[in-house]
Amino acid sequence: MPVGLQVAILLFFGVGLLVYVRQAWKAGEVRMGAKGLEEFTPSRGDNPMWFYLGILIYTGLGGFCLGYAIMLMTGNAEPIPLN
Repeated sequence: MPVGLQVAILLFFGVGLLVYVRQAWKAGEVRMGAKGLEEFTPSRGDNPMWFYLGILIYTGLGGFCLGYAIMLMTGNAEPIPLN
């Protein structure tokens, strides 16, 4: 896979995750998957620990994707070896 395509994909996911974190922060709830047959959506008022943990995880993943994309663009990181 070309480096430019990897950079574009990482930038897309990084920015997308950070935009989602911003919207979740404003709404006061973050979706974190399924809990049985229901969605697990902790809110700031009901489950603050899970809410802040979700915000932390999504922010970290978004920042990692953006950071790795910038490192790929500057040549400080090796491309991901995908066939």
